[in-house]
Amino acid sequence: MKHYATLFDMAYAAKAWALMDSLQRLHREPFRLHVLAMDNSTYRTLTMGREWRRYQDFLVPIAPGEVMKGRTADICNGRSIAYRCFTCTPLLMEHCLVFHGAPAIAYLDADVYFFQDPEIAWRYMEEKH
Repeated sequence: MKHYATLFDMAYAAKAWALMDSLQRLHREPFRLHVLAMDNSTYRTLTMGREWRRYQDFLVPIAPGEVMKGRTADICNGRSIAYRCFTCTPLLMEHCLVFHGAPAIAYLDADVYFFQDPEIAWRYMEEKH
């Protein structure tokens, strides 16, 4: 099973929706998309919003407090959303590897859209290593 990770807030939700649609339509093998909600409102929408139910087979919502805690939360408070996203990206990847058991994971910006099966990229990376 392939694992992907992304993060966004409600301002980017429409773009993330397009990402999820493209993955759902084109990914031939089972996969998981781990999503760090950048605020509690986005997390509630991902976990309780009707419009997101169609992704429940592969969507793994992650609450902001699961990644942004301790010193990271202190650093992120009062900073721009862009700063918080840049700060949390490597922490999200570590979180997925450690707490969600992903053997390998690919980070996707929330505004990525696939036109072909992402397996092509995985095969390319495996050939090069």
